Amino acid sequence: MQYRTCSRVTSHAIGLAVCIWTSSALAEPAAQFVDAAASLNQFLIQSGTLAQSRATKPATRIYANETVEIIAAAEKELKAYAEAEKAAVSSSLPAEQAQGLKALQEAPAADFDAAYMSAQITTHAEIKKLYLTFIQDGIAGKVRAYAEKTYPELHMLEVRALSLASPATLTDGEQ
Repeated sequence: MQYRTCSRVTSHAIGLAVCIWTSSALAEPAAQFVDAAASLNQFLIQSGTLAQSRATKPATRIYANETVEIIAAAEKELKAYAEAEKAAVSSSLPAEQAQGLKALQEAPAADFDAAYMSAQITTHAEIKKLYLTFIQDGIAGKVRAYAEKTYPELHMLEVRALSLASPATLTDGEQ
């Protein structure tokens, strides 16, 4: 009887451990991705909105408009996918990103475009690392499908930011 009870407890404990691991494997990486992606999206939207009014170069303003449009649509999709997987989407900026946004707000008008593009390049480097890691290592599901679908467009924004920041250094490879 004691063995049987022990066996049941052991089986129950193993089952519980498996359930916890499975639940954690599905929810935790997806929840972490969603939280980080949402924060980066918020920074891109808020900094882009700021650039729409403060940028001095038309190309920077156009880039900011397109970024806000693309990221707002991506954010809406992220929320839908996250909701389907029961993950919360944060709408607040972490301290580091809030400081970056404040620095952009306080940047002198003559330096704004360069500061904005620098912030875009830094943010897109974080996005690249986040998305590619999750696409490679994340559990298949709606959130990973979102990452796989959205990353190419985010990568194009990164390429455009790099070309706007230093147009003479990026070429198509021809002399």
